[in-house]
Amino acid sequence: MPNPEACRTPAARDRAYALAFAGCVLALAVAVDAAAAPSRFVDVETARVLVEENAATVLDTRGLIAFARGHIDGAARFDWYDTREGAATGGRLPTDLDALARRFAEAGVDDARPVLVCGDGGQRWGEEARVAWTLDVLGKNKVHLLDGGCAAWREAGHAWSVGPDFAARSGGFTARPQFHARATKADVRRALADPNITLIDVRARDEFDGATPYGEARGGHLPRAVHLDWRTLSDADGSVLRGEALRSRMNEAGVPGGQPAIVYCTGGVRSAFVTELLREHGIDARNYDGSMWEWAADAALPLE
Repeated sequence: MPNPEACRTPAARDRAYALAFAGCVLALAVAVDAAAAPSRFVDVETARVLVEENAATVLDTRGLIAFARGHIDGAARFDWYDTREGAATGGRLPTDLDALARRFAEAGVDDARPVLVCGDGGQRWGEEARVAWTLDVLGKNKVHLLDGGCAAWREAGHAWSVGPDFAARSGGFTARPQFHARATKADVRRALADPNITLIDVRARDEFDGATPYGEARGGHLPRAVHLDWRTLSDADGSVLRGEALRSRMNEAGVPGGQPAIVYCTGGVRSAFVTELLREHGIDARNYDGSMWEWAADAALPLE
């Protein structure tokens, strides 16, 4: 059988070699770009570059009083409550995702600019991660969380403003929904019968054991769920655990690192924080935004 390479003309061989070389260069460029891109949780210096050199939109998820006392210069305050359907549906995302995208655009979110979200650095409920996770569902790329929270920015001596936010903003942001990081009630029901999916309850231990401090219709936890208190995934300064420290904490809680996970809490806020952290470490985690407010309200669904 003749060698196909020998049948080519020199010009054809040159074109083939050139195409192969170009393909290798492109693959290398993509790999380098991916390696150089900031991760989801970024340190304060990376955050500074995002804001000062890349014109990132800054969303501050803290309360009104905390925001007025001081915030990153130019930040817009964004309440996680704006990411849910309403009080009657607990933490579930709105059905009208286009309207939700418009709300983000009013805060300055734009398709062309990165977003930096900051909050209390894991010291409150993880609202900053719920906002970042929502943007992920809406299809926004280049969304980052300030590790250590807004306090880390101030402690570093970067531009800081005091007072309420009255600035008018607008951005060109269009929803392109992606549900790879979201779990619905139907997804959770199917997962109950699938031992290859880990169910992770990130609430406090007393909630896991049955306490209902936030108005859940019933107490307890999902069958097969493992308990991993979200507060144990941050250091005292609010910085998230990484690498071996995170793996060790997961092992202690009995969370396997090699299989998909559905994470839940009361209303999809604390669980969004853990979902974002696990996904950054290569775990196929999904946030159940309805969480216990939705699940416990359906008396036909099991709890232990």
